[in-house]
Amino acid sequence: MSAHIANNPHLQTLIDDGLESVGGPYLSLTIQRPKLAGNIQKWDILAKNAVQRTREYLEGLLGEESETPKAMADRVEAIVGAFDPLQDQCGGWLIVAGPDTTDVFELQDSPQSRIVWADQPYLLPVITDGIQRTRGWVLAIGQQTADLYRYDGVEMHDESHRLDFRTYDEMRETREPEGNVNLHTSSALRPNMNAGTGGSFASFHAAGEAVDDYNEKQLKDYFNGVAKAVEPLIAGSGNPLIIAGDPKNAGWFKDEIELHELHDEHIELGGEALTAERLMEAAAPIFQAIASENHELDDMGEGAPLTAAGLSDVAEAAKAGKIETLYLASELDGFAASNDDERVKFQELEENALPRRINQVVMRTVQMGGEVKVPPLQHKLTESEALARLRY
Repeated sequence: MSAHIANNPHLQTLIDDGLESVGGPYLSLTIQRPKLAGNIQKWDILAKNAVQRTREYLEGLLGEESETPKAMADRVEAIVGAFDPLQDQCGGWLIVAGPDTTDVFELQDSPQSRIVWADQPYLLPVITDGIQRTRGWVLAIGQQTADLYRYDGVEMHDESHRLDFRTYDEMRETREPEGNVNLHTSSALRPNMNAGTGGSFASFHAAGEAVDDYNEKQLKDYFNGVAKAVEPLIAGSGNPLIIAGDPKNAGWFKDEIELHELHDEHIELGGEALTAERLMEAAAPIFQAIASENHELDDMGEGAPLTAAGLSDVAEAAKAGKIETLYLASELDGFAASNDDERVKFQELEENALPRRINQVVMRTVQMGGEVKVPPLQHKLTESEALARLRY
């Protein structure tokens, strides 16, 4: 089973039903999340316009006398009204509404604004989400907390909200009192070991495990917790992970994490220097060097063995279940930079429109257990809309 649908059985059902043209017709709608900068009125206008455009689109297809345009628009209004764009850290949403069911997918990147009414759901964005524009990851690991960034070849995107772990300070607050450790000082205690203006440092005498050893163990437990939060987000993606931090922390963390994507080279930064700007400055040339190395596309192309080139040949191979890996040109993956416009204009996709043909090939590929990839810009497809490595 393809990794795209292994953890989402209902997505697999949508793909199976869609390819067999059962369960429809479907209204598929992609909505971008604009950069609001706290201006929720902008979202209110966008949401209202999205509902109105949906109603007008369906009335144009089905007629004003049909009950479907109003019913579907009402469903879209209820769904969009439940979104919280000030809290949701995402690029946008895909809504797939059938006669009896509605699915909503939160998308990592900004989808192109599209609307489709067809017997087949438009699932291209949810299948390719996270594949495109992700060139690698940077984890800034500090002694107190950790931040995760996704690099798309142009800028860093803060994905720290996707991590679930206890910070070092949270672990300190919940650890059991150290009954076997005695503390004394010859004068006033400092607030902590690195601050304060008077008195002497506290002295410890441990009857059992030394305090420094205990703190070191707790620090490694914290690193282990961060590693367990990071691994499922990156494992199997093939996108390299670069660790940033002071050499000691980076070294300890590398001992805790188990990822094939972990890159040997790390970025030596610490404290206040662990900003998105400094991290991108340091990481960009590393990702550039990785992308310039031998790529899996190097031995593929027109006439190469076990290769299908061009949309027609790729479509035939997908239908026969021959595709091991499908490579798409980046402009065909269903995503684009946010236009940040509350007036929202949906692209209406006709039956033979290229995105819908790509959608069907992608659905068939993952249904048959194949993978879908969007090559880095250095290996951009220039002579073919689609390229596939075949199983046989």
